[in-house]
Amino acid sequence: MTIWLYSGIQSRVMKEAHDKNQLLSENLANPVYLYLKAAQRNLNLLANLLEKSRNQAAIAETIASQTYFENIVLVSPEGTAQGFDGDRVKSEYMHFLQTNPVIQSMVSRQVAGNSGMVLNPLTERPSLFFLHPVGKNMLVGSLRLEPIESLAEAIHFGKLGHCAITDQFGNIVHHPNSKWVSSVKNISGWPIVQTGLQGRRGVMTFYSPFIKADMIAGYAAVPEFNWVILTPQPLSELTAEAKTLINGSLLFGALGLVISVSLAIFLANWITQPINALAEGVKRIRKNDYSGIFSPLGMIAPQEIETLRNHSIHMVDSIREAVAARDELNHQLENRVRQATQELTDANKKLSKHAHIDELTNLKNRRALWAQLSDLNQSDPESYLPMQVMLFDVDQFKQINDSYGHDVGDYVLTRVAREIENHTRDKDFVVRYGGDEFLVVMPGCTPGNAYRRAEAIRASIMSSPLIVNGHTIQVTLSIGIADQTSTDAATDFSEMLKAADKAMYQSKEGGRNRVSFKKI
Repeated sequence: MTIWLYSGIQSRVMKEAHDKNQLLSENLANPVYLYLKAAQRNLNLLANLLEKSRNQAAIAETIASQTYFENIVLVSPEGTAQGFDGDRVKSEYMHFLQTNPVIQSMVSRQVAGNSGMVLNPLTERPSLFFLHPVGKNMLVGSLRLEPIESLAEAIHFGKLGHCAITDQFGNIVHHPNSKWVSSVKNISGWPIVQTGLQGRRGVMTFYSPFIKADMIAGYAAVPEFNWVILTPQPLSELTAEAKTLINGSLLFGALGLVISVSLAIFLANWITQPINALAEGVKRIRKNDYSGIFSPLGMIAPQEIETLRNHSIHMVDSIREAVAARDELNHQLENRVRQATQELTDANKKLSKHAHIDELTNLKNRRALWAQLSDLNQSDPESYLPMQVMLFDVDQFKQINDSYGHDVGDYVLTRVAREIENHTRDKDFVVRYGGDEFLVVMPGCTPGNAYRRAEAIRASIMSSPLIVNGHTIQVTLSIGIADQTSTDAATDFSEMLKAADKAMYQSKEGGRNRVSFKKI
């Protein structure tokens, strides 16, 4: 009976550990993927901005406001690097970018992606670099790893259960052993890591040089990026858990055996029925059924058998409590992983929202513009043509800033922003394009309607001068409109932006305070 009981408990403990570790690793893979994917998209948008914009101040402001990367530089084919924070790129950092084989291979081949974990000479810490082509140059960003580290550090179970993460080359991203992390230790030779690098998910046992013990671990590959999530726990902890559950039953099992054999010789008919009842209870234990397993033995049953039955009931109650405690622990772990996943998802949503809003005017910014244009670019042109793109520029804005201060300049920009919003439709996309420039994308709008709205905005701004410290400030706008009406050959949106920019400069060259058209 003891052997059966031990086998059942050991099997149940191992099955629960198998399911728990697999659940943990798979649930962790999803938020890690979401964070890496969001960072990759962020760098792609910044690369598009560098290719399409001439406003260096707006570019520097946009890059400074992003939250996914510790620093971003633009590397040329000749090996020079341009920073965006006003400081010169340090020589040791330049040497690192020029000599790191992975980064240099991606730069020379103009391949977008990430470098895997390498030592960053700026921070003297392990870092991960994302790269994206910008013309013939390469935009290189050092990823902030704190969100991933915080999520992984929250995972601990048992005494030594933990979380470990490797990149696509088997280099350690996170591990309880700080020396392994700081030296970017490569563990791609471990069988469990090799299996994860093949894109597979599951549970495996292996020997851990860190814990110096045999482990059971869930493993899961992060989609697309091919990172590996591990959730290892020593097998000895599971063995100890199973032994704890059955130690109390060993003495009573031995006593029951002695009593059963002795009484079977002398009183076989008297104890047959009680023994059979106990045997039925043991069968239920082997099936992991702990409810109502020992039937009453009756008044004539031997006292010893009744005692054995009572102790067995207590033993099963202890097993039931231990299983319930373990189930509660698993439930808490699942909730913690689910909560951490949700918190990371919510944080990404907040970051995404703030990354698409201009703080001064509360309008959408360039990142939001490119996301909107990407959505339109995937649509049938007949669904949004005719389309107008209007570009606004505040005349002599630098002179207003220099003469009256930036507070007055900021007020002028917010007033222009509200005036544009008041004269556009809900489906129009209003953007602070950079500095004193604003842009409106108007799908499904005719040239005549676009001109009337632009003229109304221009006239309203001109007719309401500002009074500052007794000085009258006349604010005017130069406006350019790009018109695309034909659906025969839909033009790339970047060409429409260039056309609107040329029309706006035509207004400036014509004396400012006017509206000019450019047909695509």
